Amino acid sequence: MKFKGVVALCLYCLIVGTALPTWAFEERIEEYKKAIAADPKDYAPHFALGQIYQTLGLYEKAIKEFKETLRLEPIFSAAYHGLGGSYSELGRFKESQKAYLETTRLDPNYAEGQYGLGWVYSKLQKCKKALAPLKIAIRLQPELSAAHFVLGLCYSELGDQRKAIEEFNKTLDTAPLFIEAHLGLGKSYTVIKQYDSAIVAFNQALELNPNFYEALTGIGQAHIRSGHYKEAIEPLKSALLINPKDGPAHLGLGTAYQKLKQHKKALQAFQNFVRIKPRNPHAHFKLGQAYLNVGQRSKALESFLETVRLNRDHASAHINLARLYERMQRFPQALKNYEEVVRLQPKNSQAYFSMGKIHERLKQFNLAADAYKQVLAIKPNHRKAHKRLGDNYLKLKWYGPARDEFKKVVAVDPKSAEMQFNLGLSLVELQQYTEAIAPLRAAIKLSPDHPLAHYELGFAHLNLKQYKKAVPSLKRAVEIEPESPLSRLSLGIALSELRQFRSALPHLKKSIQMAPKLFKAQN
Repeated sequence: MKFKGVVALCLYCLIVGTALPTWAFEERIEEYKKAIAADPKDYAPHFALGQIYQTLGLYEKAIKEFKETLRLEPIFSAAYHGLGGSYSELGRFKESQKAYLETTRLDPNYAEGQYGLGWVYSKLQKCKKALAPLKIAIRLQPELSAAHFVLGLCYSELGDQRKAIEEFNKTLDTAPLFIEAHLGLGKSYTVIKQYDSAIVAFNQALELNPNFYEALTGIGQAHIRSGHYKEAIEPLKSALLINPKDGPAHLGLGTAYQKLKQHKKALQAFQNFVRIKPRNPHAHFKLGQAYLNVGQRSKALESFLETVRLNRDHASAHINLARLYERMQRFPQALKNYEEVVRLQPKNSQAYFSMGKIHERLKQFNLAADAYKQVLAIKPNHRKAHKRLGDNYLKLKWYGPARDEFKKVVAVDPKSAEMQFNLGLSLVELQQYTEAIAPLRAAIKLSPDHPLAHYELGFAHLNLKQYKKAVPSLKRAVEIEPESPLSRLSLGIALSELRQFRSALPHLKKSIQMAPKLFKAQN
């Protein structure tokens, strides 16, 4: 919203009271200059001259005269008030704040001074501090519509839309033609999802000024928030006909087209948004998303990179960059961006999970395990993280931790053949053969043709010297995977222990042929 005009209007009404032609001001300026020349120590003509300069928009000259007034009369609160108003019109808000603070110190019951202080606090984004002087101004002068309006803005900024709506309505009670109050009302209704009331407020603003493009944009935004994307397009287009540089209208139009899956039109809207807001990181981010939707990944990459150049802490842009780099198999860059994501969002379990998968692909199993542990610290029941953590422990030959992870997964998902097998394998590697039998049998029941499950079960029985139980499992492993030297070797050993040498010999010979380094077979 444009609030500068609110202050200018208020100052004009307070200081001048009635409209005067330019020649009348010129005559008065000459009169006051003569009065100053006649009595240089009289502060009154300096003050009056400052008022006229302020009304004419000659703020530097006004400041000079108000300062001279205060040099001659240091406790004249109205001069500080004038000084605050002129500084604020020049955008010198800190100097304006000092002037208004002095105004209210000298005269706490000066309603316009309290209002000025509240207004400048709002411009300095100190809305909490603005509330007290604005409320004092309203208590002293209940009909001061500008104070109600700025108080409404502050409540809105602080997230209290109900109180904001109350103040905007009070503004309109005393100043029904206050168009910015209608706009503020519409925006607050939009935030609390009272979209019909918002659209009514925006339309009331348009009744006062059909070219008030901010209200047209507001209507479009209300339609988007309520999910009526088609209805949003026309008011947004109308807003852009009036003001082609209306950034929120371009953003809204792009969003509406995006929701309607008209991605080429959305792309054009976001390109326009970036054109008028080249330093806006959100504009580049939305453009990046639009490029993704039309399959232009390299352009999307450029847009997301520009987003994080402008705002290093844009987590969503880092997420998109990480995913793009991952697709391009540029894993170091993907990891770097995922690291930025978890810096900004320490509870983002999906980012840690993706980091774990990349580390696995790079065979960095230690780092992969660390990433999955981070996932589990955030989501202790994340089954896939337990599974992958166990897998990485297996690859690291950390069989104890692997067993513990697979136990957790099997407890939640006992019908996973893969998890039952991994649990059994971990137990075999830990030489806990008796405990390994149950999960390996469960794996075979769930997946009867799982060759490794048959082999590991046979191997467990073999190590328990349960040779008769070992033979059927090892035979089945050889049937499913006849080229497995380990299965043939173990079967040969089991048969030999049962003194079935003729049956054992072919398997032992075959294992030697397939893997000559299996010295046990040769012995």
